[in-house]
Amino acid sequence: MNRRPTGITFARMFFWTMLFGQNNAVLAVTFTPGNILVHNAPSSADDLYEYTPTGTLVQHIVVVPRQGGADLAIDRDGRVNINNSPTLNIYSPATNTFSTRTFAGWTTVGNLTYGGIAAFDRYVYAADMNNSGSDTGLQGVIRFDLDGGPTIRFATSTDPIDLNIGLDGRLYTLSRGSAYNGGGNRVDVFDPLSMAFIRAFDLPEEHRAIAVDFNGDVYTAQRDNVSRVNHFSPNGVLLDTIADPGVGGFADIDINRKGDIVVASHAGTILVTTTALDSISYFPTRVSDFFNFATWIPTPVPEPSSVALLFIASVMLGGSRYRAPRC
Repeated sequence: MNRRPTGITFARMFFWTMLFGQNNAVLAVTFTPGNILVHNAPSSADDLYEYTPTGTLVQHIVVVPRQGGADLAIDRDGRVNINNSPTLNIYSPATNTFSTRTFAGWTTVGNLTYGGIAAFDRYVYAADMNNSGSDTGLQGVIRFDLDGGPTIRFATSTDPIDLNIGLDGRLYTLSRGSAYNGGGNRVDVFDPLSMAFIRAFDLPEEHRAIAVDFNGDVYTAQRDNVSRVNHFSPNGVLLDTIADPGVGGFADIDINRKGDIVVASHAGTILVTTTALDSISYFPTRVSDFFNFATWIPTPVPEPSSVALLFIASVMLGGSRYRAPRC
């Protein structure tokens, strides 16, 4: 279901109209920071689902058009970006609408765990794979500019199955390297703004997805051999691991600023743990639809103009209750 605001007073309606626009005040969809947003990826059920970390379904948003696709990332403006190469499918909660962008030669090899995407600053980054059946050997990372600048392909020496903007502010790509069973073991690190190469290292075994914390420590979703969540040092030394509790192969991983980790697996299961890897819980989603991708819903950082509007709204909605924040 798509939720709409109800029981809004005239003052609240005025505030949301000023902040988002007249139509958006009626149509806006709200995501809750700290919840999990899941992209159920098959084209027959290409939808978004918001869950609490314990598995309670909050809302269901139908993706238009239903084209399949893969991983998802929430950008600085709160929009949901879905890797559906050669199309970037963008959902705007403020207007409850979808839009698209494309880039020539952008492709993903046909594997159910491929197709990474990430967002940082004014940009969205998508994995671009060398697909001999659909392009001319192009590969690397596609960078879309949210402010209308040119779309750029860079990191063309990589062939990433997944990528991640680490909490340390760097872009990490996971490529197949010497892997031979569908996973990746090569990690390349870039500055996401200058696009400059920083360094590279190899991981032992094969992995399907990657996430990185504030220290540059790497966490992977491993599907091959035994499904596990792994913790590596910034140079690829294995530090810790926790095994799959028996719910299916892992396909995607994401970490938030609190150190919570979400893993999406085959058979529609979502798993939740932390960087300590001392326990793991899970809940089913749409089991019949086979595979998901997942991300944490971040806390938005308001622009200065939005802060001013929030102050005006607090006065309109009961200024006597407003207290200036302590410095």
